[in-house]
Amino acid sequence: MSNNNTKKSIADLLKPKKKYVYPCHCVLCKGAEVDPRTQEKHTRDNILWRSDDYDSRRNQMNAIAGRKQNKPNIILSVEKNLVGASSIKKRKRDDNQQISPIENSADSSIPNSFLSPIMSSSLATPKNPQPDTTTLDNMVNDASKPKTSYFHDPESNNENNNEYDNNNIWEMEYDVNDIYNINQEEESSPKNNSDNDDEEYHIYNIDQEGEGLFASPIIDSDKKVFELGNLDDSINTEIILWAFKFQQRYRLSDIALEALIKFLHILLIRINKSQFEGFPTSIYKAKKLLGVIQPKMCMAVCTSCHKLHSAKDIIAYQKEGNFAMMNCLHEEFADNLILKCRNKCNNPLSALKKNKNGIIAVPRMLYPKPSIRQQLSMLYQRPGFEDMLQLSGAQRNSNSNIYSDIYDGRVWKTFPFDDGSSFFTTETAVTHLGLLFNLDWFQLFTYTQHSTGALYASICNLLRSERNKPENIIYLGFLPGPKEVGLERINHYLAPIVDEFLELWKGWRVPKTHRCPDGLDIKVALIVGSSDIPATRKLFGHGSAAMKCNRCEKRSTYSREYKKTHYGGMQDYNKWVTRPANPLLHRQYAHKWLRCFSKASREAHFKEHGVRWSELLRLPYMDPIRFDVVDPMYCLFLDVAKWIIKSIFINQNKLNMEQLHIAQNRMDHVDLPPDIGRIPPKIAIGNDGFSNLTADQWKTFIMIYSTTILWDMLDDNDRKILGHFVRACNLLVARFITEDDLKEAQERLKDMAYLIENTYGPEFITSNIHLALHIPDCCRDYGPIYNFWLFPFERLNGYIGSYPNSNWQIEPELMKIVLKNTFVDYHLSRRWSSGLLDESLYLLMPKKAVGSLALTAEREELQHFLLMRHNTSMLFKIYGTEPIPGQMLKPSYINVVMPLELRGFLCEWYAILYEKEKEDVLKFMDLHMNQHARLQIGAEIFGSMIVGRHENNATILAKWRANNDESTDIYPGEAQYYFEHTIRFPEGSRTHLLAYVKWYKPATTSATRFKHNFMESEVSNTELWKAEYFQKGSDSLLAVYRILCKAVKLKYVMKRPNQQNQQKYFSIVPLNRRFNL
Repeated sequence: MSNNNTKKSIADLLKPKKKYVYPCHCVLCKGAEVDPRTQEKHTRDNILWRSDDYDSRRNQMNAIAGRKQNKPNIILSVEKNLVGASSIKKRKRDDNQQISPIENSADSSIPNSFLSPIMSSSLATPKNPQPDTTTLDNMVNDASKPKTSYFHDPESNNENNNEYDNNNIWEMEYDVNDIYNINQEEESSPKNNSDNDDEEYHIYNIDQEGEGLFASPIIDSDKKVFELGNLDDSINTEIILWAFKFQQRYRLSDIALEALIKFLHILLIRINKSQFEGFPTSIYKAKKLLGVIQPKMCMAVCTSCHKLHSAKDIIAYQKEGNFAMMNCLHEEFADNLILKCRNKCNNPLSALKKNKNGIIAVPRMLYPKPSIRQQLSMLYQRPGFEDMLQLSGAQRNSNSNIYSDIYDGRVWKTFPFDDGSSFFTTETAVTHLGLLFNLDWFQLFTYTQHSTGALYASICNLLRSERNKPENIIYLGFLPGPKEVGLERINHYLAPIVDEFLELWKGWRVPKTHRCPDGLDIKVALIVGSSDIPATRKLFGHGSAAMKCNRCEKRSTYSREYKKTHYGGMQDYNKWVTRPANPLLHRQYAHKWLRCFSKASREAHFKEHGVRWSELLRLPYMDPIRFDVVDPMYCLFLDVAKWIIKSIFINQNKLNMEQLHIAQNRMDHVDLPPDIGRIPPKIAIGNDGFSNLTADQWKTFIMIYSTTILWDMLDDNDRKILGHFVRACNLLVARFITEDDLKEAQERLKDMAYLIENTYGPEFITSNIHLALHIPDCCRDYGPIYNFWLFPFERLNGYIGSYPNSNWQIEPELMKIVLKNTFVDYHLSRRWSSGLLDESLYLLMPKKAVGSLALTAEREELQHFLLMRHNTSMLFKIYGTEPIPGQMLKPSYINVVMPLELRGFLCEWYAILYEKEKEDVLKFMDLHMNQHARLQIGAEIFGSMIVGRHENNATILAKWRANNDESTDIYPGEAQYYFEHTIRFPEGSRTHLLAYVKWYKPATTSATRFKHNFMESEVSNTELWKAEYFQKGSDSLLAVYRILCKAVKLKYVMKRPNQQNQQKYFSIVPLNRRFNL
């Protein structure tokens, strides 16, 4: 026999001499003999077994287990010898890993990494153990080096021990739901009632301990009383407060502030050494003088599983008298009967670093979680805060068809208390708070990918003009980067937040408020979650858009042609639009997901129901469907608008690059008002145009530009798609909206979706087009979209991200900065005796913003505009003497002589208004007036032609009745100037606030005026008016209360067939920032 036939390799020695086969009684094999691995695979597959085959399946499972337990120990010894040499390096890596309970036992005979779960349980406590001393000595000798027991986490076992484990029946991913189902069958079977004690215990534990999977660590509570003491009322304190506010306003680093404080110290000592001798010499002493409260960064995070731990325990952890790295002991499936399937983390939580005192343990990742109660206490002690809350109690609208704020929504009106009464009432406006919470990730660095997650809450009780200011925001936490937290692991970060909100729901006494020095009992509830759509689904435990809608039962459909999911099938619109998802079923499915004992069973449950567990469900009042609003900013503008323009019009060859260049040229000749953001020249840039537009830029393009510049490039169906969408946006993007507006917006979005599906196919109905159909219902729950869209939080992210930082442990540093700013703002709100801050703080105040995203005006102003929308008869007179929620702005010209022409127009206007003869009016008129270039009404500023730089802001719309033909219409015009004039009747003087306007003439025919119509003959998002003015007269005078809104005019040239001359028009686009016209 040759040498080739006599030599045997290690693989040959391990290879069995005979191939063993065993009978398999599943429906596929029907008793045929198969190899062991096939038998194992078929045994765990539920599909291959009928319900009446229970006994056969159980006997087959027991036979497999018995075979494995009777395997000869020589295989185990060979396995150990094979891996012994290669395990030395791994033992070095695992020196600091924890010892399992089995390894720690005195009876342990075999390292746990070599045991299957069933073998581990059977061999863990033998009475007379006989260890393999040779193999064990190879693993635990060499006293010169610190060693640890040879424990492996499940993942490393799978990677390094495949040679033996592949032949181990218990290495398979066992679906613990199978065990659970078999146990239930055993319970119901009279043959097997005696073996169920352990199973019942584990099932019981699931009900009792399932929600503890994401429990936050037990840490020392902050017993500090939430009362802020008064600072020393001295000039030193005022100067330091001003310096900290200076840092906050201009985003200065601590190094810059340190230099400023030292300079001020030197300067003040030179001025008066005795008075300023105690002035701080460093930023540390300045903070100590102010008593700046820094949050306790007490939670460390596992970088692998994101389980939270006490940072104090990690830092103090020692091994053999020395500081050592602690490992994460979190088990994702702690109740799993199979040890290997518990998915123990075992990831290092700290890193060892040197300092001057030696080696210390530093947590690898920190989660800054500030106290919500501490922030609430600080707000309540601030002067004026309780007064602002009280105003929300008065902002109640008795008309259920009008929505002007969140107080008009169904949730605010019907949110229940424990006893069934209403939680939000006029009497509880100060003590019962409703919060909107937001989660968003943003990039802090320019050249490094690092996503930080920010959790904010705004107080809905505050007026809309106050609730989103940085000083009124409650910071819930900053989720550490560099990557976004995945799926259910975000619950680890939510757990401590929910714990605190559970206490606030039961009730908490603020130790001291500005109006109640003895304290005030308050209750707090989370009533709405507004985030981008992926973050919202993650927060509430919903599946992704590829699976189902998070507002209704609509399921996505997979398209093999386009290889993606879609939400087509608009023929079923009436089935799901009126049937929102059931929140009780959502809770039930979430609890079942939590009870799953393995990753495979969780995935199977999730695929069936599309629900995961969310820690927010621990709040008894949480509605995971209704509180999960659709954000209009992302849905309407960053997705639907972009999808219609780029994926439909451009990608389907309805628009080409040459046409986009023409569109860009048209846009370049449009002069927008100064408070409307400009769109960079990106329309014809890139492969398909519209390169990287922001949400606000998409909003501007769709609502102002798109109809006029794209209309002649599109066919009829595409014009209708665009027209319906623009109309829906005009209706929804309003701060004052009616039930009729919501119904029409719903119809316009539905018609748009029908047209897209019928023209391009169901594959073009995206998840966001479907979600847009739910936005009107969100408005019914929470009022206009200004209450819950994400523009304020996007600005807040930019505000926080612009602060200088050390580029290390960035999240705790950001939390310290924002809480320090809140602390400084609190002290700046009190009165100081010297008056220095009163005289100098205006230097640090930002300019008041007005614009497309500016703060809204008060409810009374909005009610007026709604009234003006419907009342234009002569019986409803506007005199111009009514008080306006605004003022005249500079430049102004006081006490100027009125021109004779204007005097004649005004005399005629007064005569019509007061129903008097001109001669009787003329003798009571002043000959002088005050002339103004700008007018402010609420949050809007109207310009005029009297000053060149305000010309773009001078186009207005007003609804009035012309004297020459007694026609009533909405007319566009150019405000020439605004003026105040007094008429002195015997019964008393009256001062009128008026505008002098040149009105544009309408187009000759209705077909021309409503050229951009998309439904009926006179339904259009824009109108064409001649570039000519009406003749001047008394109609040129307008009471400023008649002004509806501002408008944008786009030059439009139309050439008629068989005509040589071109007719010039203006395309008038209303800026509907109050209500839709």
